[in-house]
Amino acid sequence: NLLLLDEPTNHLDLEMRHAVGQALQDFQGAMVIVSHDRHLLRITTDELWLVHQNRVGLFDGDLDEYPNWLASERRQESGRSQPAISADHSAASRKERKRQEAEQRKRLQPLRQALGKFEQQIEQLQQKQKDIELMLSDNSLYDESRKEELKRWLAEKRDVDSKLNDCEERWLETSEQLEAVQSEEKD
Repeated sequence: NLLLLDEPTNHLDLEMRHAVGQALQDFQGAMVIVSHDRHLLRITTDELWLVHQNRVGLFDGDLDEYPNWLASERRQESGRSQPAISADHSAASRKERKRQEAEQRKRLQPLRQALGKFEQQIEQLQQKQKDIELMLSDNSLYDESRKEELKRWLAEKRDVDSKLNDCEERWLETSEQLEAVQSEEKD
């Protein structure tokens, strides 16, 4: 029971990405997932492993901490390759770097909060979907005497499906904005 997945959600629409995520959540075996899809990684993984400098090891942080870790590693690597600089300049650059990191956190915080809110809404809507599907699986609901109730459940299903689709689209847009801001910071 082992799945090895390399970018499993590339080129998939939101509905298929959702289906892949659900299927992987239900999978009872072990998975190795290589992906840039942060949402998929958040909902399917228990541990994050890092491949860095020809080594593989368990990553102590979570996905939100990874960009900071990566920036820190890059600073350390660039610091090793540069000649020694004066202590005054080093302190000033350290202070400037701290200020820039604080500004970046300030810019990223609303996007991360929005992503968290969308993820909660998606989970709630997915649960509603399951509840509605359970109701619709009741054969007695299709009796002529329950026709109006069936119509209400079908209307509710359409409404929840539409809301879920909208919420997933907003999550994707916000995720792309977050990644764009993070990549601007790296350049």
